[in-house]
Amino acid sequence: MRFRDKAVYLASLSLFFSSLELFVPKPLPFFRLGLANIPVMMGLGLDIRSFSALLLLKAVGSSYISGTFFSVFLLMSLLQTVLSGFAMYMLYRLSKNVSRYAVSAAGAAISAVSQIFFASAYAGRGAMSFLPILLIISLPASVITAYISLKIGIPEEIPSAIKDTRNSTDIRIIVLAVIAIGAIMMTEGPVFALLSFITACILQARSGKRIMLIPHIAMLAFMVISSVLTPNGPVLFTILGFPVTGGAIAEGIARSLRLSSAAAFSLALSSADIWGRSIVSEVLALSSAMLSSFRETEGSLLNRIESTLELKTYNKTSDRRFNITVFTLFLHSAVFMVLMFLSHINIFA
Repeated sequence: MRFRDKAVYLASLSLFFSSLELFVPKPLPFFRLGLANIPVMMGLGLDIRSFSALLLLKAVGSSYISGTFFSVFLLMSLLQTVLSGFAMYMLYRLSKNVSRYAVSAAGAAISAVSQIFFASAYAGRGAMSFLPILLIISLPASVITAYISLKIGIPEEIPSAIKDTRNSTDIRIIVLAVIAIGAIMMTEGPVFALLSFITACILQARSGKRIMLIPHIAMLAFMVISSVLTPNGPVLFTILGFPVTGGAIAEGIARSLRLSSAAAFSLALSSADIWGRSIVSEVLALSSAMLSSFRETEGSLLNRIESTLELKTYNKTSDRRFNITVFTLFLHSAVFMVLMFLSHINIFA
């Protein structure tokens, strides 16, 4: 099996588990249980080239299917995937006496630390207080990941594709997306951040993607708590002697709304096929076929997973269509830029 085939199969399997993980409640907005690391554990015996491709495809693909590709969450996904992945790879390679469970636990710990470090760089030092919770939750999850990775293996032949009818990439979509995300993240103040969020939600609704408020509420709570732990501005009241400041609350709300705006905008574009006939498109198509096989199979969870792993062929035809006109995307990007400009000239001053 060529290194490219191994990377495509394991990355697709990772996205399959990542899709299942979306249905698991998360204690923190950016936390993942870690099921997507099962194929990474399976790939520890690969050469460095294959393993590197697996990590990059996993990070990019999982961000795309979860609707966070056009947001700062992509950077978080890349950071924690590469750091934890190579740490596990080196630990596994340097010491054959280390069990898979220990390797998995080490990877989970590094992933948790990297996620909190990234979050604290944006949300403030208060985010570091969530690290113990994340580490405690990650330990049992790492045991599950290691156990499943030992029970399944890489097939001799990966599923073969039937056909490919994907179109070429529309570069205009990518350019407008980059402009919009840049404007969103540079918008200051809770008022203009709220207007950006409303604009992004309108675009998400027009794309046909359902708007779920719980993730945005969880993001708001996390950002406000993280910001409040670093006092800023006049004291509004105290909780057990700790000062709660107005500046910290306002900044936490603005940060949360910027991230929620980027997430809503990214979800709106998640139906766009921007990958053409690249290796990423193969990963997305195969993972979609795996998920369809899982949904159509009856029986226990284990039987449904086994049936998915035995997938022989898959149809690479994509039913994803970019159902937002480029003109509509241009108008929304222009709105984001206007809001960013107004937020910097202190129109309410």
